[in-house]
Amino acid sequence: MLIEYFFGNRAYGIASASEVYYGTTIKDLNLAQWAMIAGLPKAPSSMNPLVNPRRALIRRNWILTRMLDLGSIHPEQYDLAIKAPISATYHGLVSEVEASYFSEIIKRYMIRNMV
Repeated sequence: MLIEYFFGNRAYGIASASEVYYGTTIKDLNLAQWAMIAGLPKAPSSMNPLVNPRRALIRRNWILTRMLDLGSIHPEQYDLAIKAPISATYHGLVSEVEASYFSEIIKRYMIRNMV
């Protein structure tokens, strides 16, 4: 299920990723932002737009090209999205406690048992 996918920066699921990276809900994302999020599960650390924007841009553009090739988007949509700059910034909570490993275990447990 998509709610369990890790998108980096403590974001599990697409809705959480849209909040963390863009500070908005999924319905308000543009195509370039959707493609950026879609590329994260493959390598959420090394292709993270906050940590490695160059690699994230390459991955986002690959996603957009595949969408165009598969007929999921029109050439006009592709042209607009491919030119869009990376607009991701961190909108998540800043932890005051250094226990990230433990926090992640608890968070995954909560996500798995909510469904």
